[in-house]
Amino acid sequence: MTVSGNTPWTATSGAAWLTVTAGAGGSGNGTVTYSVGANTFAASRSGTITVTGGGVTRTFTVNQAAAAATLTLSPT
Repeated sequence: MTVSGNTPWTATSGAAWLTVTAGAGGSGNGTVTYSVGANTFAASRSGTITVTGGGVTRTFTVNQAAAAATLTLSPT
């Protein structure tokens, strides 16, 4: 994601499965790179990356679809 501003800023993830991999901080304009872990659950989920600087906070939301439902049977 692209950050535009005129103040130093930091980017942090609010979910364990959503990781800021580069550009966690900058001054002025910059790029934040993030990775999204696989969703192995049968429910969708949302996580946020929060960018804060100069007393201003902005939130970027990542929505991830649910994994396909699975069902396995094993002999007992």
